[in-house]
Amino acid sequence: MTPQHLRDFEPLRRHATLTAVVLDTRATLIDELIDMHDRIMASKENVARRKHAEQFQSSGKQINEQLKVLSRLKSSGYCLFIRLVIFTSIMALLYSFIEVSG
Repeated sequence: MTPQHLRDFEPLRRHATLTAVVLDTRATLIDELIDMHDRIMASKENVARRKHAEQFQSSGKQINEQLKVLSRLKSSGYCLFIRLVIFTSIMALLYSFIEVSG
């Protein structure tokens, strides 16, 4: 439909037609906006998942390193105080990871 066709309509029909076109365009724009929002949120979720996986991997490496140190200390007979300090730091790492994950 062209503007020339609209000119041929009676004023009431012309306004009704324009209103219908505006409402249809509005619905289309809202649908596009919702799709765009979904894509943006999915992208942000993927970034957050990757970041979480990287942090999880990093904290896992730190915990494994500290467990190796603890096992070496245990086998070499270091004092109980040093073992307790290392165990406490491992537990703090675990709790901080649980708080971040939860």
